[in-house]
Amino acid sequence: MLVTVTGGSGSGKSAYAEQTAVRLAEGGRLLYLATMMRGGAGAQDRIRRHRVLRSGKGFLTIEKTDRLCEIDPGVLQGATVLLEDLSNLAANVFFGSGEKAVGRADWEGAYVSCLRDLRYLRKQADHLVVVMNEVFGDGIRYEEGTMQYLHLLGALNSAAAKQADAAYEVVYGIPVPLLGETLAAASV
Repeated sequence: MLVTVTGGSGSGKSAYAEQTAVRLAEGGRLLYLATMMRGGAGAQDRIRRHRVLRSGKGFLTIEKTDRLCEIDPGVLQGATVLLEDLSNLAANVFFGSGEKAVGRADWEGAYVSCLRDLRYLRKQADHLVVVMNEVFGDGIRYEEGTMQYLHLLGALNSAAAKQADAAYEVVYGIPVPLLGETLAAASV
């Protein structure tokens, strides 16, 4: 099963995605696939907060910034995988900060690479829960490279949601079903 969870910054989407993964796992293996780069104080604060959120829930954390299709299939098979998050994966591939980037100018290469990773995870894992960020909600026109990244992220969000068995938008801590039935608690 593929579940997508989107929402704005601080909306509660990560907490809802964790609840959903725990429920889907039904006591089975839980993998937290962290794609965020560790650099900077802001990143370290976010990592600490997310560790506290998933503390005691049974997640095994795998840190991998890109090329997720290189994860050993034996690790993924039979597991419920929480991908946190698609925007970090896309940024790492597109802007070149990952282990191996396709390059900033290669929008299509970044798109193909990220979709390949999503398909691989979905094929190997029993369940895949993908956290995504809303894009274009602020109405701001950014510099060209950032706009290309936002268009990439919008295309990836759309592609993931089209393949999903269930999709949710979390607004002020309240999950709003967009596709499929409610899989976890009504709020976070």
